[in-house]
Amino acid sequence: MKHTDKFSSFRDFNISFGYPRSDTCSVYDKHIVKMKSLQEKIMNTIENEAQLELQNEIKGLENENKLHKLKAATFYARKRHAKIQSRKNESIEAITMDFSRNLSTPNITTNDVYYKRQLTFVSFNIHKLATNEAVFHTCPETIAKKGADEVASLLHDFCHNILGQTVRCLEIFCHSCAGQNKNYTIIRLLHHMVHKEGRFDKIKITFPIRGHSYSECDKDFALIKQKTRVEVPSQWVEVFKSARVKPMPFNVIECTTDIFHAWTKFLTPQYKKTCPLPTRPIKELIISHQHPRTIQMRESYNGAMSSFVLIPPRPGIAAATPDKLCNGLIPIPKLKYDQLQELMKFVVETNNLLH
Repeated sequence: MKHTDKFSSFRDFNISFGYPRSDTCSVYDKHIVKMKSLQEKIMNTIENEAQLELQNEIKGLENENKLHKLKAATFYARKRHAKIQSRKNESIEAITMDFSRNLSTPNITTNDVYYKRQLTFVSFNIHKLATNEAVFHTCPETIAKKGADEVASLLHDFCHNILGQTVRCLEIFCHSCAGQNKNYTIIRLLHHMVHKEGRFDKIKITFPIRGHSYSECDKDFALIKQKTRVEVPSQWVEVFKSARVKPMPFNVIECTTDIFHAWTKFLTPQYKKTCPLPTRPIKELIISHQHPRTIQMRESYNGAMSSFVLIPPRPGIAAATPDKLCNGLIPIPKLKYDQLQELMKFVVETNNLLH
């Protein structure tokens, strides 16, 4: 007779748990507050016409909120579809990319750190949707900052030195920060990789609507133990390397100044001086080898694409390769330097704190 564990039904649960959100959609929160205010006005209003007008306004807000959620759902659906396609076809890759929050060095419990400036440790995450491989480019603020040239440099390095050369179609999902991702430097870099370098046949970049930029990068960031005692930047690298085991450890790259280049300066002679398209409303942008002088974009996730010419009739002569973004370490303010020197008495390893 087959033995049956009467408690097995209490152990085998078909449930999953989502990641806790520390922030919520600002658009949705604004609608909720406004609707509550209107509902209070209805309760304090006697006239039927005034109540009807307030109710219509509430219905309008509810419709706006539904539309907002549908747009957010469309973005996540596009990302899921890209993930499935990249798993089926080795010539397609889909990625998400983002900077993590700044980490302080030294990261210690001594109360003096609350009154002193600390060295910032920067990390840039690129997550492959097909395999869940995550790459972290890391460095202290003396090596690089978090601008468009830095994003362009790290993305270019990833595409040439980490991404498989069989990949000919790249889909990128990232937030809409103008100083990092949604700007003319990144647009020109993507066009450059397709038409000048021939690295890709097609690149598509998709931006979420406001308040719904949660991505796989955020899941990677959540695994970093930010309260770990860290005295020097190299110890943060070890924290990143040991943060994940399955499906594979993070690929952590310690960046030097050699990886960062002045892409804005390098690309300027080859393209129109000013961006020919409005960058703020972009939701999808496509660069294809079939259209060497133009790019296609749209301000929604559906509908027709609009074309914009990037290359002028007589483009300037560009340098062979972009210059290094910085020829040496980036100096930090004197006040921060002096306060870091004061904090050294609380750490064991001090030789490379400002390296």
